[in-house]
Amino acid sequence: MFSDSMLNLATKDGALLGYALELELPNGWFRAHTGVGEILIDGNTYTGLGNLGNVEKLDTETDEKPVRVMCTLNGLNAELVNEALKSRMIGLNAQLMMLVFDNDTRRLLMAEPAIIGFITDYDVSLSADSGAVSVTIADEFELYEMPEHKYWTDESHQLDHEGDRICRYVAQMGDREIYWGSGVDAVKFNKVV
Repeated sequence: MFSDSMLNLATKDGALLGYALELELPNGWFRAHTGVGEILIDGNTYTGLGNLGNVEKLDTETDEKPVRVMCTLNGLNAELVNEALKSRMIGLNAQLMMLVFDNDTRRLLMAEPAIIGFITDYDVSLSADSGAVSVTIADEFELYEMPEHKYWTDESHQLDHEGDRICRYVAQMGDREIYWGSGVDAVKFNKVV
């Protein structure tokens, strides 16, 4: 899951571990980390929330199984909570990264993705002065377990292959017998445009 260099840094004496979370929202990206102040990761600025909240344990035995993790962001301002309440976040991109800070200098040593995927669920809770947003993130392997809703119709085929009309006679095929080898015996199709 993590590279050898990340594991070496994370297991050294004096290393501080943290998380960074990147969420795609309808009005732009939300980027935060568990430290204090702002840090730069891959050219993007992450704002320190101090205590990001709660990140569930990441369970992975193999890289082929879907992974889900729930992150709870506490102490968010009313504007961000309001945005989460009125927007549709399911299906938007998300990324959770593991961070290693130097204990003495508080400098970021390394950041590596723990899970890259999309938002599958979210919940918003409010208190008197602030709110919390819980977001469930699933990796790309979750897509392989989702059923694909395709139908053998002209309309469904047109969505994937615009202009290809190979399925235009499917509706007429249901109650017809198919005669092989002779065009004389077969019933003529009505041309569908």
